[in-house]
Amino acid sequence: MTFIDADVWIDFLCGAEPGAAAAEKLLGERRAALSVVSAFELLCGATRPRQIEQLESLLKALDPLPLTLGAVRHAAVHYRRLRRDGLLIGNQDLLLAGAAIDLGWSILTRNRDHFARVAGLEVLAPLDIHDEAAIGGTEEE
Repeated sequence: MTFIDADVWIDFLCGAEPGAAAAEKLLGERRAALSVVSAFELLCGATRPRQIEQLESLLKALDPLPLTLGAVRHAAVHYRRLRRDGLLIGNQDLLLAGAAIDLGWSILTRNRDHFARVAGLEVLAPLDIHDEAAIGGTEEE
């Protein structure tokens, strides 16, 4: 499974490529997940009635996954390391990364360089999903 980061969900909702196609592919393969962390980010940014309507439909369809104590523990470990190394990323990104690590999942994002700072996290970019299709798909999980 793959958590889709808020930036790619925005691409999906707006039809912006290559993020929209990557999210659509994962959704079609039932490999996409939405975290409450990304739901929070999306809800904070939705200002127009149409955006809010689209977002509420997405939230209803995907039932965002809550944070667990395990996810928070992973996020805290990485926070301390990244802060020590002067490479800190935002708390929402750390929480999403912690959730992915806790579940053994990947993250699909346009902010690959940012998430790549988190050791042990599989980070995918939208074009990686397109490359999967070009080479015949993915292995069964």
